[in-house]
Amino acid sequence: MHLETTTATVLGMRIATLLAALACRLSAQSGSVDGTAIDAVTREPLSGVHVRLIGANFTGLTATYGAMSDRTGHFSIAMIRPGTYILYPERGGYLHVQPKGGSEIPRIAIKAGEKVTGYVLEMTQRAVISGRVVDEAGDPVQGARMVTVAVTPGEAPILFSPPGMVMSDDHGEFRLVGQPGKFYVQATPPSQNPYGNERPEKRSDGSNGVAYATTFFPSAVRKERATAVEAVAGKEVAGLEVRLGRVQQGVSLGGTVSGVPAGNNRGTVLMQWGESAERITSSRSTPVGADGRYRFDGLAPTYYRVWAIYNGGDRQSLVSLAKEGQLEGELANVDLALAPGLELSGTVKLEGEAVGAGAGAGAAVKRKVRVEAVGSYTFTSIPITGGEVDAAGNFTIRGIAPGKYRVAVSPLPENGYVKSVEVDGAAAVNQVADLSRAAGGATVKVVLAGDGGQITGRVVEDNGAAPSGLVMLFLGRSAEELEMSNDPGRLGADGKFTLHGIAPGKYRLVAIDFFQMGGSGAGALERIRKAFVRGEEVDVRPGEKIARDFKVTPLEEPNAKK
Repeated sequence: MHLETTTATVLGMRIATLLAALACRLSAQSGSVDGTAIDAVTREPLSGVHVRLIGANFTGLTATYGAMSDRTGHFSIAMIRPGTYILYPERGGYLHVQPKGGSEIPRIAIKAGEKVTGYVLEMTQRAVISGRVVDEAGDPVQGARMVTVAVTPGEAPILFSPPGMVMSDDHGEFRLVGQPGKFYVQATPPSQNPYGNERPEKRSDGSNGVAYATTFFPSAVRKERATAVEAVAGKEVAGLEVRLGRVQQGVSLGGTVSGVPAGNNRGTVLMQWGESAERITSSRSTPVGADGRYRFDGLAPTYYRVWAIYNGGDRQSLVSLAKEGQLEGELANVDLALAPGLELSGTVKLEGEAVGAGAGAGAAVKRKVRVEAVGSYTFTSIPITGGEVDAAGNFTIRGIAPGKYRVAVSPLPENGYVKSVEVDGAAAVNQVADLSRAAGGATVKVVLAGDGGQITGRVVEDNGAAPSGLVMLFLGRSAEELEMSNDPGRLGADGKFTLHGIAPGKYRLVAIDFFQMGGSGAGALERIRKAFVRGEEVDVRPGEKIARDFKVTPLEEPNAKK
């Protein structure tokens, strides 16, 4: 009994010692933040500010630390695991102001054992802009979407969580709550939406209904003619009246869609436009009319791309070839013809093997070829079938809408990659098959190689701390390769990553913080492309395993003027 007690006591002491040592180790590794919350205008301390540090990755939140500021504005957060965190402070009636020159989203990077002291957290009182929206007769408009647009982009304070979109009520009234600064007040009529096409309605008395356009205060269809509003912290600018303007005639694009099956479902026409074929920034859609015609009105001269789709459900789905060009003049007539999706057939083989050898492993490895839309080509509601590679290395994919696609194979051999793709005998650049103008289908030859390299390492902030889990890795030999990357690598814990199956060659690795991109779409892709020159160079040789750390890539030159 005495022995058992002694043994238990010794065991308890050892566990206590181990826990104490572990606590000391964790304390030595963890960091802390100590600072003061103040009013950005009066510079007075602010109490009751809920200061939170949020860790996140692409699967969700990983850690949250918090503290409340006291009557002197002081707050302190301890035992923070090393890494980079989103700074998210809240207080009723206030918004957080990101210092000039800061990133798109406020962040704090904590190294192991680092104690950040003297941190100044600036909060500003919310500003209010209120008024009402009316039509040309002065009657209230309900359901108009109201937003503020900064007069000079980049000059307004950066907010982590800006107020959401506001809708005008049944009296046409609205109340916008946000940050101080100079803004244009924009009203979008309820009939206008990104996927619709507002046109004046035809009436039995021969008159036309009125189609209203997105309008800026006081009644400007174009932002250049709008009047700016000064929003002041802690005050309300009231009594604004936004009188909606009519849709301007501008340029129109229309035509007929042939090959539409009988029935109520007539299909849809999609339109994309932008500066050029490589700079598509906007899109709209409209249903095909009962007479087989479609039309987009109120457009400005631009580069366009247009095509028709028909989702047959249980029946066959149809799609037209995409047509594109420069839109000028008053009306462009573009006719579209629906047809079954394209068929892509071909072979897959390992480098050095004869076609028909079964892609290296015969029927033992079940591989599949798939196509992934790249660039600004986006097609919806067209089911793609097939792609399985048989024992002889042959495959067929059906139902492909015309466009540009990256050809991918899975699973790949260990350290394998797609070495080359030929489409109808011509080499495809970056494994991208241009099927935008193909008629019926195309034949593809895919060659795999197994001598790919690996890159293993960490991504760190400038101060050596691990970045947030929302950093994306892009590896490319050119800016265009980065732009077309559909599956950027993601970081693991502590900024660690492994990229494998890399074709031999000279690359740049670009590590982009998701929150610094300021959104997605064409603008984000453009910023990533420009960051290519600041990515770190890496030369991958056949079969080489590279172990190396990289820094987060700035989206702008570090010394660029703000």
